[in-house]
Amino acid sequence: MSTSLSLVVEMANAEIAGLETLLDATRSLSGQLANFAAAFPDAPKPQLIFVVPGDDGDAASLRDAVCRAAPHLANEADLDFRCLPDGRYYELKNCGVAAARGDIVAFLDSDTAPEENWLPKLLAPFAEPDLIATNGHTSLLFDDFPSKVYALYWVFPLSGKDADFAVKRSLNANNCAFRRSWIAANPFPYNPGFKVSCSLLYDTMRKQHVMMKRVDAHVRHLPPRGWRFFIWRALVSGRDADRKYKAMKSERRTYRLANAVGRLLTAQWRAVRRLRLIREVGIAPWQAPAALAMGTAFNGLAFVGQLSLASGLMPDTVERVPHYVEHS
Repeated sequence: MSTSLSLVVEMANAEIAGLETLLDATRSLSGQLANFAAAFPDAPKPQLIFVVPGDDGDAASLRDAVCRAAPHLANEADLDFRCLPDGRYYELKNCGVAAARGDIVAFLDSDTAPEENWLPKLLAPFAEPDLIATNGHTSLLFDDFPSKVYALYWVFPLSGKDADFAVKRSLNANNCAFRRSWIAANPFPYNPGFKVSCSLLYDTMRKQHVMMKRVDAHVRHLPPRGWRFFIWRALVSGRDADRKYKAMKSERRTYRLANAVGRLLTAQWRAVRRLRLIREVGIAPWQAPAALAMGTAFNGLAFVGQLSLASGLMPDTVERVPHYVEHS
């Protein structure tokens, strides 16, 4: 296996997640990077790249916070703090790739926490010379009723409980690794959508017959919070669904409208079927109707979002997390 590694951590969601979440993940990374160095003593230091959507001052402040939280981290990795003013999620990742020196580039988000042995499990398959990418598993943390419903219905499978769902996931941009030669030549594509570019990149991988391995490398994602985020995220997920369909299937408006209806029916049927898993997230049987109602509301809002874009009722503008959502 190539032992030259660059690990990119984007900071697009840091304001919502809170700095302490990142610092907890950084402490965990410190130990995993130390183990990596011990396993490959002749390898160059891993490069740990943080990319903030701000200016040089924001990058410097983050450096100070990270070095205070994990003082040994600088001994275990070459720390690199970059800024991309007003950078969006995938733009920050691409900025990290451009700065990467390692033969392998791994991705982690500021609102995720890697589990034990996440890094070695993500990297081990690169011993195969033809392998281009690995894709780990991401699941939502939960601690109250809304977060339990999110965990039940969100785009991430339940940890250890959703084998069929997990194999259908495309690319987890918050938990994956690539050979730098490939990802540098095929960066995350531009799209005005919120979370569309990873699907477009995965489509490119399929068309190029890129060899990717799904691995048992787990990260846990913070649960969404607040009703403002619920409404906005549901609407934007619908708009993103139309963008994906338009980019990968058809630009014809009638087909896009039909897809919106079909997606609503499919999503609602899935919401009903997944009620069988409520105990896995700690939802009591008597809470099932409320959980289904919350899932149905999300699906309905997503349908409104998708229909509004597919019908041309709203323009296809760049999606950014609104200020009122960040501070909800």
